[in-house]
Amino acid sequence: MDELKITTFNIRCFGFGGEYFGKHRVEHRKPFLKDFIRSNFSDTDVFVFQEIMNPLIIDQILPDGFTTHTYSHDYNRHMFIVFACQKELEIKNFQTIVGTALDTERSRPAVYGSLTLNDKPILDLIGVHLKSKHDHTDERIQQAKVISQFIEGLSSDAPKVMTGDFNSHFKEKTGKPQDDLVYLQEAFENQLTLVGHDKPTYLSASDEMSLDHFFVKGLKTLSVEVYQLPQYSPTQSFKKFYNEISDHLPVSLHFGL
Repeated sequence: MDELKITTFNIRCFGFGGEYFGKHRVEHRKPFLKDFIRSNFSDTDVFVFQEIMNPLIIDQILPDGFTTHTYSHDYNRHMFIVFACQKELEIKNFQTIVGTALDTERSRPAVYGSLTLNDKPILDLIGVHLKSKHDHTDERIQQAKVISQFIEGLSSDAPKVMTGDFNSHFKEKTGKPQDDLVYLQEAFENQLTLVGHDKPTYLSASDEMSLDHFFVKGLKTLSVEVYQLPQYSPTQSFKKFYNEISDHLPVSLHFGL
């Protein structure tokens, strides 16, 4: 195995039908998501999912042979981060990163795992879903600094990949002197480098933002690709994708080992 592809994908409130306060917790998007992943991401080796509110059914949208890794949480509307890897790969030493969840309910911990092939470490993988609101810049910086300290403390010299939903807002929205992504790059500057892209990854009727990213160290990056939204009819706009899939576009990192 000379190359790998990792895809980060925030599936809006998966398990609750895309609604945070989903009353009946019915996930009608499963067949759409399964077909979407099969049709567009059959070559992905590892998925890093966010907003998974029912991790027990994530396997129902994945290709055969994928194994999943997540953590436990008592809050009944918690949004989990889930790693999923194809059968040749294995996640070892999976854990949450202490200090990254800023409250006991809605704040998500960052997660870590060692990705291995035939018991040989390939890379250190970190998944994130940072605090979400436009006025949470300071909290996101705090979380980033904790993750940076965690990475510094790793004994492994394997390459590193961090990905997920960084909720990186523009300065026009936060009122800060710089965009969130600048502050995050500063927090990680001694550990990781941003693999940039200039496309929006979050879609809504009023806003388009670039929230989903990759930071890496020690990798030969081949490409970063943001999924291109199909051109639906003008009357449908992005609503079909929103209703059947998510409000985030998947982003994939293709790299050599």
